[in-house]
Amino acid sequence: MIHDTQRVETLRNRAKAELERVSRLQARISKGELPELTIAKNQLGDIEDFFLSQLSMETRTPQEEALWLNFAERMLGIWFIRLNAIEEQFNRYGTAHIEIIGGD
Repeated sequence: MIHDTQRVETLRNRAKAELERVSRLQARISKGELPELTIAKNQLGDIEDFFLSQLSMETRTPQEEALWLNFAERMLGIWFIRLNAIEEQFNRYGTAHIEIIGGD
């Protein structure tokens, strides 16, 4: 049972928006790849696939649920900040076609 359905729905919507931003950023890359965007996509997907889906499968107290959601929000916050920085770097050069040169 989910106790704080509004918080869960807000988290779900925010994670979805960030996943869409990752896809938009990846679409701007015409050559190569930015591994950090793949990691972001995987970890943002974990918010739904791991954190939120677990809530409906397991019984938790409201306090346990709040702690669990805090972890998900922390992950979302980290990627929000990092994706802002990546997007800023992409926009700095004013091009829709980014080429990633080098690797690792």
